[in-house]
Amino acid sequence: MKMLLCCVLTVALCTTSVSTKTESFLYVGSGIGFPLSPDEVTNQWKAGLLFNGAMGFMLNPTFEISGRVAYNTFPLDEEYLIKELEYIFGPLPGLRISGSTLSALQLGVDFKYVFPTKNEAVGFKPYVFAGVGVAIIRVSDLTVSYGYDSGTADIDGETKPCLDFGFGSKVRVSSSVDFYFDGRYVLVFTEDESFGFFPVHVGLSIGVGN
Repeated sequence: MKMLLCCVLTVALCTTSVSTKTESFLYVGSGIGFPLSPDEVTNQWKAGLLFNGAMGFMLNPTFEISGRVAYNTFPLDEEYLIKELEYIFGPLPGLRISGSTLSALQLGVDFKYVFPTKNEAVGFKPYVFAGVGVAIIRVSDLTVSYGYDSGTADIDGETKPCLDFGFGSKVRVSSSVDFYFDGRYVLVFTEDESFGFFPVHVGLSIGVGN
């Protein structure tokens, strides 16, 4: 994992060194993420909000490399968990569950191919991309209350390598600002079953020093 992180940081530093000679863009966006695998995750956690930012550098008219950070959240499906507990222990009137939000903080590098367009004035730039990085997986404390009793469970997190790939497009807003939207499949290589999710981003791409 340390070796992968060093590689990610090295690529990010290399992109900074060439930024004075190429077009550069600041990406800021948000969206929603959908858990896809394994079944334990898709059953217990729901789609949640995400926030992301990146700094991209055009190495040529069709190839872009960027350093990216994204924070994904997946709230617990309390109703599902209560039904599971009642299936095991029988009716539990007054049972309350809170917390236990699953989060994934991604740090990585994306490699993007921008399809050439015949008419630049149209301002529509579709692209595909793939990336590598690390994901810091955390689950907030789970609190269970029943009657006058309550308890809190502290769940350990982990930091694991991840990869992603997807597609999207930019749409020209002004000479230096584009609207962008994309979707990607993210796979985190956790110790047990790998954790997969599909975040959909929307946001702005702002030209920096171009």
